[in-house]
This record gives sequence, structure tokens and C-alpha cells, in this order.
Amino acid sequence: MVGCLKLVNCTDADPRTLKPCIYDVTNCTNIAPGKNCSLSCQFPFSGGIGHGKCPVNNTNPKQPLLYTWPDPSCALNPCPDPLGVVPEGYERNSSVANGSGSSSWQCRSDHVGKPLLHCEEQGWAKQCLSNGCLLFFLQTTIV
Repeated sequence: MVGCLKLVNCTDADPRTLKPCIYDVTNCTNIAPGKNCSLSCQFPFSGGIGHGKCPVNNTNPKQPLLYTWPDPSCALNPCPDPLGVVPEGYERNSSVANGSGSSSWQCRSDHVGKPLLHCEEQGWAKQCLSNGCLLFFLQTTIV
């Protein structure tokens, strides 16, 4: 007799298909057909709750979970201060309190612009990059 297939659970979350160190997928293991799980952001990332679903009547033992995420998904917000060396052209502004718990930044006197702290995930590590200050050259005219 043929025609009946065994229902099987979906495969667990594969770290190669999700950005490592960003998503907490501990609730998404051994999910049965037709069942859901919730995914969240790992600290220091924040964002909405995502969902994983194993298709109803799943018979494929290699079927990955189907994910849905709110927009935007996990992000570093607010971005933590850069660690280590302060990037060239930037300095901390200790006279301004920004209320976010992180330092306020300004361009050094030989730079102009508005410093923007922009965070990006760099491979396995989280790193903050500073953008916004351009080197200012004072032009002089010789008469």
C-alpha cells in the first residue's frame, strides 16, 4: 500500500541562514507540522518579535522553518559608543547631555559636519562606525 507519508518536524534554525549573534532562536527547535515559534533579538539588538512556522502536513525531514519578521527587524538602537580608539575627526562632547545613556559626539575643530553614530554587524562581531564629519580645509588667498 502507498500514499501515506509520515508527518515530521521541521529542521531546527540553521545558524548559516540567520545572522549569527543577532537572533535568539532557542524557542524554535523541534517544531511540529502546523506549529509556530517566536524568535527575538539577542542583546544588545532590539526589535520586534519574529515568527517561525513549520508548514501544515510537513513530510519533508529537511524542511526549514518559514520565518516572518516585522519591519524593521533586529537593529542596534541606540547604537552603543564605539570601543577603543576614537575615530579621526571626532571627539566626545562632555558639555551636552543627550539622555540616551551614551556619549554625545561632535566634530573636532578641524572638521565640519554632524556626527552620526551608525551601527553595522561586521561578521561575527558587532561594531559601531562613525559617519558624518568631513575634513575641513581653510583656504587662504595670497595677494
